[in-house]
Amino acid sequence: MPKIRLLLLLLFLLYASVQADEIGRPFISLYPSIETKGHFQNWGFIQDDRGVMYIGNGFGVQEYDGSSWRMILISNRSFAKSFAKDSSGCIYVGSAAEFGYLAPDARGDMKYVSLLDHVPEPDRDFNYVWSTCATPEGIYFQASDKIFRLSQQPAGNAPAGAWQVKILRPSNPSAIFDTSFYVDGVLWVHQRGAGLTRLAGDSLLLVPGSTIFAQDRMRALLPFPGKAGVMLVGTDLHGLYTFDGQSFQPFQTEADAILREGTLNDAKVLPDGSIAMATMSRGLVIINITGKIIHHLTNLSGLFSNTISAVYLDRQKNVWLAMDGGIGVLETSASLAHFPFASGSSPTFFSRYKGRLYAAANDGLYYLDAEDSQFKIVSGVARNQTNEFLQIDGHLYLPGLEGIYKIDGTSGRLVLRSNASIPLVVSMHRSRRDGKRIFAGTLGGIMTLLYDPAHPDGWTVESILPGFHEYLRQIVEPEPGTLWLGTFDAGAIRLRFMDNDINKPIIERFGPEQGLPLGTTSLFWLNERMVVGTANGMYQFDEHQQRFQPDPFFKDLRLGVNPSECTATTDAAGNIWVNAGKETVLYRKNPDGTFDMEKGQFSRFNDEFVNIIYVQENGPIWFGTTSGAI
Repeated sequence: MPKIRLLLLLLFLLYASVQADEIGRPFISLYPSIETKGHFQNWGFIQDDRGVMYIGNGFGVQEYDGSSWRMILISNRSFAKSFAKDSSGCIYVGSAAEFGYLAPDARGDMKYVSLLDHVPEPDRDFNYVWSTCATPEGIYFQASDKIFRLSQQPAGNAPAGAWQVKILRPSNPSAIFDTSFYVDGVLWVHQRGAGLTRLAGDSLLLVPGSTIFAQDRMRALLPFPGKAGVMLVGTDLHGLYTFDGQSFQPFQTEADAILREGTLNDAKVLPDGSIAMATMSRGLVIINITGKIIHHLTNLSGLFSNTISAVYLDRQKNVWLAMDGGIGVLETSASLAHFPFASGSSPTFFSRYKGRLYAAANDGLYYLDAEDSQFKIVSGVARNQTNEFLQIDGHLYLPGLEGIYKIDGTSGRLVLRSNASIPLVVSMHRSRRDGKRIFAGTLGGIMTLLYDPAHPDGWTVESILPGFHEYLRQIVEPEPGTLWLGTFDAGAIRLRFMDNDINKPIIERFGPEQGLPLGTTSLFWLNERMVVGTANGMYQFDEHQQRFQPDPFFKDLRLGVNPSECTATTDAAGNIWVNAGKETVLYRKNPDGTFDMEKGQFSRFNDEFVNIIYVQENGPIWFGTTSGAI
């Protein structure tokens, strides 16, 4: 069954270094009802011991095994509202005027088995089973006017499969059962008209202080993350409270207005300790334990609907959302997160400077604001193409269409303006022979610039080297005084400066006659050797033969339509990261110098074109893709 893969807002902690506040969007798989053949309304989830998911759907119980969907009909053809799983792995289902469990038939397919026949006939008249809870004492099916506890008779006292039924009724004639929760070995039942009650034996005892919720609706009762013995209470009218077993205290959060306007439906604690809350009309809101909003997901973020009936955490730590219109699965267990650009632009280069991440793009320069994890425009830099960064002596520079900018914080300013005599700079490289000299590749050749550490704003043009017309994309200097230049459409060029005359280099051009395929070349310095991306894949230079040839190291790398526009880099451990248009691959270096090829963890974005891979020391790996940063 096909599925829609989108990237949506949600808390996703990437790492615990100085960038720990940068949070992004994890990958999500969206399953629209039109594809799953289910009803457009969904109500809840449960996962069996095999990992198969069951969804409370408007047509019944929908089964999903990871590849296919199957509908399991309820006896009275009503919808599935609530689920529970007992210690044996049996799944129980609460529906409309019906409850039962799932069991395999002769073929091994799950079917619904009703338990209604075990209930005395006068008590079979009830409405929705709002909550289903599995406890050691039995299974509790909670409707508005009664709660059914079904437990199987001990062996020897009754025929196998016999069920004993106990019926609990509200505390007073004006009260009705609202919701039930099984938390910390206790069954808690909220009764409108009374308050929160707890089951002791066969009696429901009112919790002192809970009468403030007597006319409210309680939607969540769950352990508060990081606080032993404390629970989080979520209601319609009163918002959020904490309960320590003795008293209820308001828990004020940045999400209070959202919950008040949107009506809380469900809540779960996520693996990182944040709290996800589903609402009736305002989507999903995520807060941390201090009440700060981490993210707010709505239909504007890509969800099917702002109506989310339930949120569920499976054993793989994925988060399932029951929405009007379909199902969403947030893959929070993956170590990947997505940071889109509001403009829809694609980052082509990254640089971490003074703790802040910058991204060059075709519509300007962006920085990642750690406060809200959004990429925002750097002021003072023209809103057009920006190119490869250069950091020198604690300063950050960036070439763009207007010239070369110096970046400071969230603003930039020109230190060298392009004009009729100063061509557009595409790439920059600081000379290994003379630290004051900067080689600048341009749209039509190469020039040298002079940089004075004492005056970092005073860049000047030293020379525009004669004899060049090529679009120079990259500059690599394997040894002082020898440069390799990657071109857009003319192979590779080697420059060798044999003396101090910068205007008289030895120029050697390499193309098809020297083994290079026609077209663009991309140059990379990987583990002390040069690698060249070409239209036919990755190549290397044979110094003895003065020719290029396919690089056997990358023989198993899958290539895209134009692999010459590839990207490759290394990290501090000598691992190699590469994408040639088809897939991202990590060549992990072993202690003995060999490499293992890994790519499974990147399959989530194989359909994305990767412009750049940026490795941070003691930080994450960043990928510039067509849909933003990953």
